[in-house]
Amino acid sequence: MGRRSQKQEMYTTSRSKVSWSHFALLLLIMSLKSHLSTASDTMYPGQSLALNQTLTSRSGNAVPCMDSEQQALLKLKEGFKSASDSLSSWTAKEDCCKWRGVGCDNATGHVTILDLHSQDPFNILQEYLNLSNANFIGTIPNNLGNLSHLEYLDLSGNSLFFKSRKPSIGFHHLSSLKVLNLGGVNLSNAEGWLDAVNMLPSLVELRLFFCKLHKLPQNLHHVNFTSLKILDLSYNNFSSTIPDWLSEIGHSVVYLNLSRCQLQSMIPDAFGNLTSLISLDLSENNLEGPIPLTLSLFNKSSSLRELYLSNNRLNGSLVQSLAQLSQLGFLGCGWE
Repeated sequence: MGRRSQKQEMYTTSRSKVSWSHFALLLLIMSLKSHLSTASDTMYPGQSLALNQTLTSRSGNAVPCMDSEQQALLKLKEGFKSASDSLSSWTAKEDCCKWRGVGCDNATGHVTILDLHSQDPFNILQEYLNLSNANFIGTIPNNLGNLSHLEYLDLSGNSLFFKSRKPSIGFHHLSSLKVLNLGGVNLSNAEGWLDAVNMLPSLVELRLFFCKLHKLPQNLHHVNFTSLKILDLSYNNFSSTIPDWLSEIGHSVVYLNLSRCQLQSMIPDAFGNLTSLISLDLSENNLEGPIPLTLSLFNKSSSLRELYLSNNRLNGSLVQSLAQLSQLGFLGCGWE
């Protein structure tokens, strides 16, 4: 219970929220990176000097940086994988128009120039973006897909949602993505969520817990995410049977969490093909069937160390099945 209560607390604790526009601005800034790089490649002699003068010159009567844009840029800095001396001037105490690489309109205080194309942080950002628990609210912009070199994306713990019913618009260019964590993001309006993540051939880790998903598609015409090792779909309200396509990724998945998903009927025989599994959590569902038959499905899995089946509608005796699962380090079969 401790493990689940900690998750619930993470998403129910009240906190001050950051405007959705900050999040949209972050993605806009990041998507501009490729354009800035291209522009610099075609810059004529003297143009870079003019740009540098624009970035460093601020009149005494200049309007300070917009607070909302400064907060967005600070959140951008927090998303970098590691700190960098090149962004040492990016502090809350300093007007962001005076930061290195930032240029503003003197009359309005709006950020108009962001010149970081030659700095290491953007090279890092191209691959790694962690904005978890950043207090963002609002929609996830479609230009998320502009970050085509991204390998790690964590937006968990934010009050975000997809405006489009086809989230593939935001994902189809993320072919390098290996880790995607959208835990707590509202996907109730995202009808094609499975097709969207199935378009990510390099995906190794997918976490969609607490996403208010109501439909678990039973079929996939082609399973594309064959590199998947970690899949967490817990705390959603699927109210369906376990789909067959899950057994098709069994040769690679080592961690599978489908707890508290309102899953029904019996565990399919095809689950015996999940021979690479180390941890399987099917607890707190409405799964049925005799315990001996259920446990016999996992006889082939010599790698399985943790099996959670508690709080389902399973029945029968454990005694005759335990000997066949001697490799288990933990077996949860309790019920209320």
